Amino acid sequence: MALKFVDVTGPDSWSDITIDDEQIHIQHKEDVGELVDQNKFLASHDPSDLTNKKAGWRWIARIPMTQYMILKQNKTLEDKKAFKRWLNDPDNRAFRIAGGKV
Repeated sequence: MALKFVDVTGPDSWSDITIDDEQIHIQHKEDVGELVDQNKFLASHDPSDLTNKKAGWRWIARIPMTQYMILKQNKTLEDKKAFKRWLNDPDNRAFRIAGGKV
């Protein structure tokens, strides 16, 4: 017999948890379409709107929570070089706001 739970953590994200005789399956899902559209919008505007030269920072990317948790779990966020590689990877371009390389 299998049991199934659905945890709705927000309007655009949810988790499916299925328990059968020998295993527990957890699958996290998130609809990132709106985030990707917003990132495209922000990327098409004046980059000075995304920087704070006085504070010394610029807005580089917006990452969905499920992806953030994966990066945190595999320690990519703790390794600056690995995180830069991830940000510069063309496969992750949808999450970038600023152009160029990090």
